[in-house]
Amino acid sequence: MGFRDDQEQLRAKNEALGNALRDAERRLEQAERVADAHEAKDERDESELRELRREVERLRRKAGELPRRSPSPAALAVGAALVRVPLGGLFFGGLQPAPALDAPPAAPAEVAPPPPPAAPKPEAEPEPAAGPFDRARFLGIVTAADDHPSVEVGQGCVLDVPVGPGPPVASAATLRCGGTLVYDGEEALGTSMQSWSFALEPGGAPGGEGPTYRLEMTDSGMRTGTRAQLRVSTIQSYATAWREGEVAWRVKVALDDYSLPRPASAIPASERLEAPFAEALRMRAEVEAREGPVPFDEDECEVHVHGLLRRGGYDCRVRVRCGERLVYGSGTAGWNRCEASEDEPARPGRAADGGLTEEDGDPRMTLDLEGERLVVADRVDGELWSVTFDLEEHEGCDLDDGDFRGRVRALDGVSRPGLRLEEGELTLRADGARAEAEVSLDCIDGFGTISAGSAVLAGRFGPGFATFAGVGVVAGDHVIFELDRR
Repeated sequence: MGFRDDQEQLRAKNEALGNALRDAERRLEQAERVADAHEAKDERDESELRELRREVERLRRKAGELPRRSPSPAALAVGAALVRVPLGGLFFGGLQPAPALDAPPAAPAEVAPPPPPAAPKPEAEPEPAAGPFDRARFLGIVTAADDHPSVEVGQGCVLDVPVGPGPPVASAATLRCGGTLVYDGEEALGTSMQSWSFALEPGGAPGGEGPTYRLEMTDSGMRTGTRAQLRVSTIQSYATAWREGEVAWRVKVALDDYSLPRPASAIPASERLEAPFAEALRMRAEVEAREGPVPFDEDECEVHVHGLLRRGGYDCRVRVRCGERLVYGSGTAGWNRCEASEDEPARPGRAADGGLTEEDGDPRMTLDLEGERLVVADRVDGELWSVTFDLEEHEGCDLDDGDFRGRVRALDGVSRPGLRLEEGELTLRADGARAEAEVSLDCIDGFGTISAGSAVLAGRFGPGFATFAGVGVVAGDHVIFELDRR
């Protein structure tokens, strides 16, 4: 019985050590796999990996000091154990086979040599973290502000979503209108029954400046925290933010369907997508004539035309907005085949959509930039209506007069308020400098530059010419910026 007891103790030690080694090796492999999958390894993950590697090496050395047995083919009993391994606050569970049980030996076991140490697994290079300029920024204008204490109709808005080599950081999305933070995805939810969805799709960009994006996002549901609720569909050109409870309010925003181009310097050249038209068209459309039951009362509207990557033969999108209403290009409509402008070949100059809503899903539309004319027509309850517009430069295309305020974001990633353009003078709170601004504008494209002292800013106007945002250089540092008209 003594010999059998010694063998049983040896077998039990060997088995326990083998189990521990297998478990440690598995945990190390999982930890390395999880760490490799992340965009960057933090210090806690690195510390856990080091500890796991030391444990595996210690167990491998210890295993070499004990005799090892080959499992007997006479009988194998196989079980399963549920293993949960904590790593960085996450748990990974899986079924792992339990060790085989040997029959009692009839003779002393042969000592097998220890297994050779496993070759170290090369660590994958972590992907670069999203930089301060890796952002999708959508420009907009407030079209309705019910009971909000500080937001008014006509104020400019910026919807900002960090993007990068990895997934977009949806939880860090913000919507700011007229300097007021209307929605902040990092504010507290409290107790909630949240409904959440998020989809960011890349698209073409004018002039190869970098990719643009369109966004579908919902953050809604009961909550006791301070975070507002938000619903966004840039393809349908709207965002709605609201809060319920004792201090209830609702803000509606008309958005551009695509974001500002992400700076080309922030992305590899292989990822840059270029739309067929390098320039866009954003103009005032003044009603010249109405016929029939026209479904809107406004006399001043806005037409926005931009190129896009060709899909099904379409290479541009046309949208006509009158107040809150998109009278052409609503929903997912507005796709057209544009002809280049005779004066500016990089700009769409003509487009025609010959079908009514009942035929192809949106009204009939004819655009002629050179003739400065736009016609939209449709049928409602059997009656045909038609509106003829005169096209002209938007009166909001002016940075020399008025008061614009906003913020800049430099390479350190910090968004700093204090940028102000007032009556043609640019102020930067960062250095307190105040300099006369030299402004250059293309009021058909909605593009412009501001040069003042150490600052050079290049940007685009958003809907209603209520926002102006883009990229620039301030005192030798690259920045992104945004200004809204006050």
